[in-house]
Amino acid sequence: MTDVIKDVQKQVPGSEYIELYELEIGTNSYAYFHSGLEADSSTIQFRDYSSPGTVRTYTALPLQFENSPVNTQGSSPRPLLTVANILSTFSDSLGGITNEDLLGKKLYRRTTLYKYAYGQSGDSNPPVEFPRQMWIIDRIAEKTKVFIKFELASPFDLAGVKLPRR
Repeated sequence: MTDVIKDVQKQVPGSEYIELYELEIGTNSYAYFHSGLEADSSTIQFRDYSSPGTVRTYTALPLQFENSPVNTQGSSPRPLLTVANILSTFSDSLGGITNEDLLGKKLYRRTTLYKYAYGQSGDSNPPVEFPRQMWIIDRIAEKTKVFIKFELASPFDLAGVKLPRR
């Protein structure tokens, strides 16, 4: 991780910032996608987080991750994931899973520089990236013919759960 921090502290980091997403769609089953920043907007390959010897392929999908402030006080952040819904693009890419089936599923957000993707000049084992973020898909905030907006929650933001008295 120190390599990527050193790179972003430079005036010219030498590569584009990329966001990779891993969506839990079943027990030990994940869908891998990114927002389509590559020149040909096809796929990006990156090493797996838990088994760096495995290379995952992330498919391009029109999406936007927004409103992810890091708060040290007050309520935990509730970012929004907006995904294109034209011609059921998102549902088709997940193998026909409905949007409602995704509620309660985990979404991992991995961020790095494009030069650290597999097949680029800086490919390394283990992968070079910023700390991985995990979110839970809490609810469908908005659904139109054009997009679906999911509200995400922190895994620590559990409604109705009380800590034991100390």
